[in-house]
Amino acid sequence: MLKTSEKIFSETPSIITKEEGLKILNGVIPLTTCLDKAFQERNRYFENKVRIHILDNIKNGYCPEDCGYCAQRKNANSGVQEYPMKSEQEIYEDAVQAKKNGAYRFCMVTSGTGPNRLTTEKLASTIQRITDELNMKVCLSAGLLDIEKAQVLKEAGLDRYNHNLNTSEIIIRKSAILILIYKELKH
Repeated sequence: MLKTSEKIFSETPSIITKEEGLKILNGVIPLTTCLDKAFQERNRYFENKVRIHILDNIKNGYCPEDCGYCAQRKNANSGVQEYPMKSEQEIYEDAVQAKKNGAYRFCMVTSGTGPNRLTTEKLASTIQRITDELNMKVCLSAGLLDIEKAQVLKEAGLDRYNHNLNTSEIIIRKSAILILIYKELKH
């Protein structure tokens, strides 16, 4: 059986157990060893270069959700300046500026539960323009998507998507169970 450090730092790393992970956290494998190996891996894949990702908040506030931690949630008195989604041209101009500033990837973020069909089409059009004209990678965080919306965004050139589910696994499980019960009772 491989030692924990060999499992983690080999050419083809394998999954470590919880106990092996605790060895790292508890210092059985020195932190300096982990940092050195992480540095070697970064150098192997990216050399001594940095990729810049520029984040653009394209819609702020106006969220119907009530996530307790979020300054943009409904009924929040956080002083956050709310603004509707920027126009396609404004977003594109932000991407142009990001490119001028050396960005490799342009990341768009919106508040809210998820985009409707019209917003998805607008985002797809914007993504297509950015990828075609600026040759940039594009990522997006816009809430929950169904398969059809995800496919539209992917076909437009979306490189990555952050679903932004910021809660514990226990809450997600409980919510899923409640949704299933609700659907059962509804029928």
